[in-house]
Amino acid sequence: MKSEMKKKQKCIILIIIVVGVVWAILGGIIHQRYMKEKVYGEAVQMYEEEQYEEAEEIFTKLGSYKDSISYLLNIKIIFDNLESNYRYALELSDKCQYQDAIKVFEELGDYKDSVEMIDEIRKLQYLDAEKLFNDNNIEQAYKYFLALGDYRDSLDKVAACKNKMNESEVNEVAYQAALENYRLRNYYLALEQFTDLQDYKESIDMMTKCQKAIHQNYNTISAGVICSMGIKDNGEVICTESNLYKFSGISDWRNIVSVSCFGNIAIGLKEDGTVNVVTISNSTIDVSEWNDIVSVSAGYDYVVGLKADGTVVGVGHDAGDGQLKIDKWENIVAISTGWRHTVGLTVDGIVYITGYGSSSQLRQIEAHKADWTDIIAVAAGGGSDSSSGKGHTVGLRSDGTVVAVGDNTYGQCNVSSWKDIVAISAGDRHTVGLRSDGTVLSVGHYNDNTCSTESWENIVAISAGTGFTLGLKSDGTVMAVGYNKQNQRPDSEEWTNIKRYSGWENMKE
Repeated sequence: MKSEMKKKQKCIILIIIVVGVVWAILGGIIHQRYMKEKVYGEAVQMYEEEQYEEAEEIFTKLGSYKDSISYLLNIKIIFDNLESNYRYALELSDKCQYQDAIKVFEELGDYKDSVEMIDEIRKLQYLDAEKLFNDNNIEQAYKYFLALGDYRDSLDKVAACKNKMNESEVNEVAYQAALENYRLRNYYLALEQFTDLQDYKESIDMMTKCQKAIHQNYNTISAGVICSMGIKDNGEVICTESNLYKFSGISDWRNIVSVSCFGNIAIGLKEDGTVNVVTISNSTIDVSEWNDIVSVSAGYDYVVGLKADGTVVGVGHDAGDGQLKIDKWENIVAISTGWRHTVGLTVDGIVYITGYGSSSQLRQIEAHKADWTDIIAVAAGGGSDSSSGKGHTVGLRSDGTVVAVGDNTYGQCNVSSWKDIVAISAGDRHTVGLRSDGTVLSVGHYNDNTCSTESWENIVAISAGTGFTLGLKSDGTVMAVGYNKQNQRPDSEEWTNIKRYSGWENMKE
């Protein structure tokens, strides 16, 4: 009897030991996987934050874990492009094409010694300008000092050059400088310069072109989720009233030049570069310190503003997705927000994307980068519920063709056949394009006639929302199709005299 009990005890002890060993092994495996996943997540975050060298080191250690190899290939491509652009900037500097070189180095951010190179180029440009001035090559010196802005005593040197030149010479150099700023898409500075020149050569026409380019960032209609917004000719804002919610205070807004709404947020850009924001949630959206804003866009519980200097500001919801990781963006000329991702377009036609799905979309762009060239406008789409598209990005090319990446569940990215497009807009799961003849193309979700725009004519602006689409006509009235269960579509009788900016027709050069 005692012998049997001892055997049972030994068996139990053996079982306990085996279970303990197995558990320890499993625990080790689970811990190892947990640690790998944690490290992988850190590497992905570094990649998203453009800390490529640190991310590369971790992905290399991870080997074939998940899609680490794919990230390594992307980083290699990024490094190759950065190095190529760096060498190109050096070549421009060697050719004394200083402003172009500075633009490229600015785009490179903190790659290698790009920041230091910008300062070195300005020093070279200043020294060349001084030499030209001393050699009595006043016109060229004036041009260089003018481009340098307030660097050192350049403004004083500009005045000194003017004293040595006649009016015609001063105007010609200033005119050429303005043309150069227009070419570099510094539209606000170019507009100021052409305005000072008034009737010199084609300055008046160039002022119109600058204004047209600036107005591309203005939206006088906006289709959101539960409402539509519009700006009247007198600068007042009208907004449809939902069955469930109402944006209070919008009727008091004045001097508004652009609007955007999405979900619980509505934002308006004022003439003086400040903004108004209202919400119907508990979100705190403080934009009281925003100034010099030239474009605004609302996403899901967050807003983004483009400043005149090409930088971007944002405030609101950012937990987990990174849609507000925009503080390092520079030389931006256009912005757009979707559900939880933000898109920026640089002066050189490069597209930035951050937030939900951004890594996948950027990889798609990199894989088809030949198609993503000469981009002049961007649009971000996506929705927040399980049946909506989870994010897509659309780009308009200078030749009037359109490209798109991201979620294509509903065919919202099927735009490759589009031609002669002058404006684009992206909804939750559909995409809309305005043609130069005033007609409108739509692809994506067709329930509730969301994309039934084939009969529209004389349209000068478009806006795609959550399940519905707006079109502004040349006579100031608004067309609307699609979802309307919350009364989000505007009443055609009330929505008249909506502001149309000069140059919206035939926007494409």
